[in-house]
Order: sequence, then structure tokens, then C-alpha cells
Amino acid sequence: MEIIKKIVKNIEKALELLTMFFLVAMVLIIGYQIFNRYVMGVTPKWSEALSLLFMIWFSFIGMAIGVNRGIHLSIEYFVDKLSIKNKRIIYIVNDILIAIFGVIILKNGWELSMLASNTMMPALGVSRLYMYIVMPLSGIMIILYSILNIFKPKSFDRKDEFEIFDNVGG
Repeated sequence: MEIIKKIVKNIEKALELLTMFFLVAMVLIIGYQIFNRYVMGVTPKWSEALSLLFMIWFSFIGMAIGVNRGIHLSIEYFVDKLSIKNKRIIYIVNDILIAIFGVIILKNGWELSMLASNTMMPALGVSRLYMYIVMPLSGIMIILYSILNIFKPKSFDRKDEFEIFDNVGG
């Protein structure tokens, strides 16, 4: 099990570096585009398409990382009122539903990627496959992270989440 944890941790680090690269590259490309448009009076044709490509990759990889960290949107009010046994059941059902979502992204993303592989992104001169192949890749990661989350030990004491506010104001 330790080997699996280490592999997953290394994968997540690689994904984090990749998303950081995409975010920084987007900011630089958009800044370059704005500078050229308003100062130089010309807009590079490739800048919008490339920043869109990076945004799609950033979003889907970020979604997979969010599943691993359990930071997806949720309403905990009613779950907090349940017994520990029922909380475990709710969290397992939640992870199963997220894994099903990952399967849907994997299947539909693969189909979309194959359909788009025959078309080109004119501004970049590359196949649209590069735009959509991140969907099945993130689907695989979402499935993997969801399955691992089912077996990950969980703390049901939410007090530790709010400890940062204990020293506020005094």
C-alpha cells in the first residue's frame, strides 16, 4: 500500500507542476496578447487558441486534483448531523458517484477526442485532439482518486478545519 501512496503522491506532484505551468503560461500569453493588441496594434492569431487550450487542460487536471484532495463543492450541514457509521456510508456513496462521473468523462472525452482528431485548430495548425485528450486522462485520474478515497481513512471531527480561527481577535 505504501508503494501505491508514493506513486499517487508523485503523480499528483507532476499534475500540480503541469497545472502551474498552464496557469503561468496562460497569464503570460494573455499579457502578451493584450500588449500586442493595444500597444503594437496587432493581435497574434495563435495566442487566443493556445491560452484556451491551456485553460482546458488546467481545468480538467485541476478537477482531478480536487477529487484527490476532497475539495469539491459539498454541503456538510446535514452530513455533520449523522452518526459516524452513516457519515462513512455517505462518503463512500459520494466517492462512488464521483467515480461514475469520472467514467462518464473518460468515455465521452475519448469519443470527443476521436471525433476531433480529424479536425485542425487553424490558429495553431495542430489537431483538435490535443484540446480534448485531457478529458479521458482526467477521467482516469478521477476514477483512480475516487477509488483510493474510498479506502482512505477519514477524520469526522471537523473541529481541526477551523483551528486557524481560534487565535483571531486576541
